Amino acid sequence: MSLDGTKKSSRDKTVVAARYELYGSRQSYFTQKMQAAMEWYLKDEFDFKIKGAENTKMLEARSGTHQIPVIVTPENWCIADSTPMMVLLDGRMAEPRFYPKGLVGSLTAVMEEYFDEWSARWCIHTRWGTTDETAQHAAMSMMLARDLPEKIARKQAQNVINWGRRASKALGVSSEIQKRECENEIVRIFRSFEEHLKNGHGAFVFGDAPTAVDCVIMGGLRAHFLYDIYPKTLLQDLPEVHKWHDAFGIPIPMDVKIQRDENINLRTLSPFVRLILSEMSKGFKNFIIGNRDAHENSLKSFTANVYDEDVSYLYRPYPERSRHMLVHKLHTHLSTCTKQEVDNFKEIMLHYGLAELYLPYNDAAAASKL
Repeated sequence: MSLDGTKKSSRDKTVVAARYELYGSRQSYFTQKMQAAMEWYLKDEFDFKIKGAENTKMLEARSGTHQIPVIVTPENWCIADSTPMMVLLDGRMAEPRFYPKGLVGSLTAVMEEYFDEWSARWCIHTRWGTTDETAQHAAMSMMLARDLPEKIARKQAQNVINWGRRASKALGVSSEIQKRECENEIVRIFRSFEEHLKNGHGAFVFGDAPTAVDCVIMGGLRAHFLYDIYPKTLLQDLPEVHKWHDAFGIPIPMDVKIQRDENINLRTLSPFVRLILSEMSKGFKNFIIGNRDAHENSLKSFTANVYDEDVSYLYRPYPERSRHMLVHKLHTHLSTCTKQEVDNFKEIMLHYGLAELYLPYNDAAAASKL
């Protein structure tokens, strides 16, 4: 999909939506990511609707995918994929909010990629690979939200649980090391976010207004980590994170400005931003490089070292496609930045070993030789 969402968009001239319509599930990470985005900035301009039996055929035919969320715009464009959705919405606001001008927008986009492409393993493991109570709670919640009769709901819930446990293995979370360290990674991240909220770094990751990275963090909390029974126990002693989660739905006034700070650099990054970039430089980076190399060499599988253990993965096309979309977006975004901002971004990417993945075009080629 192109960054403006056109590849998966379609028009139906007979019906025009007066508002945005967001279709998805209460238990879906990416649905809740988009719902957070729209609650914060477009609260009075959208309706949330469950994807169910009455609309599934229409949504999948128009969006070209079975995945959620799907958004129908007031022009009746039908778009899938949360990141292009937010790029589109940014272009319709007085100033970009999800990927703000300057270095904040670039760092937001890179951090969002980590949560988008790596957090699935946390979600799948903690929902389907831990306790039967957790799996049953999540699966039945999904089925009952679709207004299915209980007998049918229970049968379909078991099918979903079986799928989830297979998916957990496919995502490389099957050994005891992977399960344990996956949970430790979740705890590290949200403990750091707890300190971020507590110690005056702002109400959000980059100050007093949410960006795309706040949306994806809220999506994870809403759909999984403070919703599912097992992961909720991992985060029970984080009162500031719970307060932040519970404030979901409070709109952000448009007069809350996103201040462009040209002095953001490697030495002034907040501890939370440092932690996320550091986490990206480990197992996540090894996975993305392995998947990239498998793509370039037409391999069906690859091995990546994650948490000091070699893990076998099936090649998936989307992470590499998403990486290319991000590089393109960074190229466009950085072209509007000052030379100092561009230099600071390069320094940060080089320091955390992410340059070969995310520096645009010629810069990435040069960085790979360093």
